[in-house]
Amino acid sequence: MAFEHMNALKADAPSLLSKVAADPAAAGDSLRGLIEHSAAARELTSDPIWLLAEGTPWVGPQLNAFRVVTASTDRLLRGAVSPLIEATRQVPLETLKSPGGRLDMSVLAPLSGAAESSAAIAQSAAGAVSDIDRAPLVGRVDVAVEEADALFTRSAGALDAFSRATKLLPSMLEPGAPRTYLILVQNNAEWRSLGGISGTVIQLEWNGQSISLGQTISAAALTRLLPDAGSVLPADIESVYQSRPGRYFQNLTQIPDFTFDGPLARDMYQAATGVEADGVLSVDPVLLSYLLTATGPVTLPTGGQLDAGNAPALLMSDVYAKFSRPVDQDAYFASAASLVFGKLLSAQGSMAAMLSGLTRGVEEHRLRVWSANADEQRVIVGTPIAGDLPENDPETARVGVFLNDGTGSKMSYYLKPTVDIAWSGCPVRSEDARPDLTITLSIASDAPADAATSLPAYVTGNGRYGVPPGSASVVGNIYLPEGLELVAATMPDDASYETATIGTHQVVTFGALLAPQTQKTVTLLVRSTLTASRAEAWVTPTADPALDPVVEVDCVPSSPALVG
Repeated sequence: MAFEHMNALKADAPSLLSKVAADPAAAGDSLRGLIEHSAAARELTSDPIWLLAEGTPWVGPQLNAFRVVTASTDRLLRGAVSPLIEATRQVPLETLKSPGGRLDMSVLAPLSGAAESSAAIAQSAAGAVSDIDRAPLVGRVDVAVEEADALFTRSAGALDAFSRATKLLPSMLEPGAPRTYLILVQNNAEWRSLGGISGTVIQLEWNGQSISLGQTISAAALTRLLPDAGSVLPADIESVYQSRPGRYFQNLTQIPDFTFDGPLARDMYQAATGVEADGVLSVDPVLLSYLLTATGPVTLPTGGQLDAGNAPALLMSDVYAKFSRPVDQDAYFASAASLVFGKLLSAQGSMAAMLSGLTRGVEEHRLRVWSANADEQRVIVGTPIAGDLPENDPETARVGVFLNDGTGSKMSYYLKPTVDIAWSGCPVRSEDARPDLTITLSIASDAPADAATSLPAYVTGNGRYGVPPGSASVVGNIYLPEGLELVAATMPDDASYETATIGTHQVVTFGALLAPQTQKTVTLLVRSTLTASRAEAWVTPTADPALDPVVEVDCVPSSPALVG
C-alpha cells in the first residue's frame, strides 16, 4: 500500500517541482494531492512492526531505505513546500509588475523568511535521503533511492535558489539606491569556457525607482578602447590562457570562474568607458530564448521577429548569412539582445514563465551573476549563478570540462560535445581503496561536408589562423580539484596535452582539430582520494539546449551475493 502511494508521488512530483520553481502560489492544488499520498505512506511505514522488521538481515535495509524516503518526502512537502506556497499566496509573484509597468523586486522581501525556512528543511530532507547506505540495497529499491536522491537534491537546490533570490534581488535593486550593472551576452557559436565570446555588453541602469537600458556596445568596440597592455592576470592563469582574457573583451569568459571574470569585466569596462559598474551578469542566446517564452516575440529593426523558437539559430548562425560585415553582425546581435531585455524589464508577459526560464537558465549554467557589494556576493557564492570553479564536497567529486574555439570563427555552432564520467568500481566499506574516475569527452562536427565553400567566410574563419576553412579547432581545459589527480590521458591522433595548476586545480589542456562530419575523443583516467560516491562534470554550455551542461553519475557498490 505504501508503495502505491509512493508511485503516485513519483509520477506527479516532477511537475510539482516545475510549478514551484516557476510560481509557487499556483502549485497549491497539485500539492494537496501529493501530501495525502506522502502522509499515508509515512503512516504505513512508521509503525512498531515495520521498525522491528528493519532489524532483520537483508530485508531490513530495504525497509529502512523505504521508510527514510517516505518520511523525507512527507517532510519536504509539508514542512518546506507547503509553507512557501502559503506565503506566496499572500504575495503573488505577478505583483512583481508595478503599476507603472516595470519590475518591482521589493515585493520579494516579505517572502525571505518563509523561503529561508523552506530551503533549510528541504536541505535536511535531502541530506537524510543522501545518507541512506545503498550498499545492501537491491533491485528496484536501489533504483528508487537513486531516483529519490536526485529529486531531493534538485528540490533543495531550487528552494535554496529561490530563498537567495528573495534576499538578493531586493538588495541589488534597493529603492533610492542607484546602481549600474553590465549584462554580458555570450555567443556560443564561438566557444569560451563559460559558454561563448562576450559578444555584446548592455549597460543596465537602476535609478532607485525603475530599471532602464543604457548604452549597448560590442566587445570588439570595447577592446579597441582598452589600453594596449590590458589587465594584468595572475601568473597561474596566464600560464594556461596567456594574456588574452585581460586584453580582449571577447575572451573574458575563457577563464571558467565568474567570480574572477565578473570583477575583470567591470575593470576592463571602466578602463574602456570610464563607467564603474556595481555588478556583472552573463547570459547567452539560449537563455534569451527561454525569456522570449515569457515575453512573447520581439520585432527586429531589420524586419522579422525574434521568438523562443528561432532565437538560437538566428543569433548564432543565420545572422552571418544575413550580414557579411562584422560590424553589422554585432549591431544585429546587440539590438536583438537589447530588445529582449527591454521587453523583460517593462514587465511584459508572464512572471511565472519568466521565473521558469531563469530557473532553467541557472540549472544549465547559462546565467551568472557577480556583485561588487560584498554582502550581496556572499549570498551568491556557493550557488549555481556564482559561476565559480567546480569543487568537491564529501558526497560529490566535481570536474570541469571547458571548451574554447581556436579557429577564430563561429564553427562551434556545429560542434556537439558529449561527456561521460564513470567510476571504475565502488568500495563497500569506507576503508576500501578509492575508485578511479574515467572522464570521456567526444566532440562531433555536424558541419556540412562542403562547409569550406557553403558557409560564410566569417563563420569558417577563412583559414585566418591556420585552420582549414570548414574545420574547427578546439582547445579543451579539464579542471581537476584537489583530491582528484590525473593518472593517464588518451588523446586523438597524435595530439598532446599539458598540465598546469590554477589555484588548487590541476588543469589538463589539449587541442583537437575536427574536419566536417568527424569526431574526436579524449579520455582521462583520474585517481580519487575522496570519500565521494557521486561525480559531476560541468561542461561548457553550447548552442544546443538539448545538451545538458551538468553530467552526473553515482558510485554504487555491488550488493553481496546471497547464499542459500
